[in-house]
Amino acid sequence: MSSRVNAANRADLTVVGLILVAGGAVGLVASFGGFGSDTAADEIFPESLRDLAADSWWFWPALAVVSLLVALVGLKWLLLQMRTDHLGELDLTDDQRDGITTLDASAITRALSGEVEGLPGVVSASGRLRDRGGPRFDLVVDLTRRADVAEIRSQLETQVVPHLRQALDDPGLPVVIQLRPGQNTSRDLS
Repeated sequence: MSSRVNAANRADLTVVGLILVAGGAVGLVASFGGFGSDTAADEIFPESLRDLAADSWWFWPALAVVSLLVALVGLKWLLLQMRTDHLGELDLTDDQRDGITTLDASAITRALSGEVEGLPGVVSASGRLRDRGGPRFDLVVDLTRRADVAEIRSQLETQVVPHLRQALDDPGLPVVIQLRPGQNTSRDLS
């Protein structure tokens, strides 16, 4: 989950929590006679509201609309929970007057993974273009048990990462590489 979603969650849940605490406090004070002994003995809904609900044709449809709005707000909140910092596409546009240029993140990920998997000692590679205060590429590389980790790291830093940065036209693109040695595969025998 991104920090934007976390911040929105904290703010929204704080507001909801404060409203619920205030409502509970008012209910407790009223039930103990804090607003007078007559209020403590009253029912939760006054008779005028009960009569309104019984006599008005629009009361229940209006309540249904309000309930639907609350449900939609809850659904929006759930959908926000599923948002990630994963980029689907990267906007490479310098000047919109010249046209818009976008790059599908999965295309660059597949190309980079293919290049990395061609290195000796690499079992598999996967990557993800993320947006955490700016684009960042995370690369996970699984190695065989006999792989030369130093050599693979050197090739990644001197060949693969520069190719990625050139393709994205971002020489300062942060790239996080995770090397996971020790995968036992048939590539150990070659």
